[in-house]
Amino acid sequence: MNRLCLLHQDNAIGQNSVSLKTFLAKQGIPIVEQPILALWGFLLFPMDKSALRGTRFEVVDAVKSKATEGKGFRKMIRSSILNSRKFV
Repeated sequence: MNRLCLLHQDNAIGQNSVSLKTFLAKQGIPIVEQPILALWGFLLFPMDKSALRGTRFEVVDAVKSKATEGKGFRKMIRSSILNSRKFV
């Protein structure tokens, strides 16, 4: 029986070891590399959450419009992109 197995790998120390990568290569298991998402979690989402903190919304569209309104959102995106370039 032929089965396809994909390993979704993050950047954890144990999953980046040479011995694990060698084993997976010998077994023919492809590795699907994952982007570094923690950067956005630390830079972008806390700013977004602080702008919405304490506000209750009835519909999803109201959340979207509040989260993306004004120059603040554009400034936040621009600064987070510039900051992300420092880490890449």
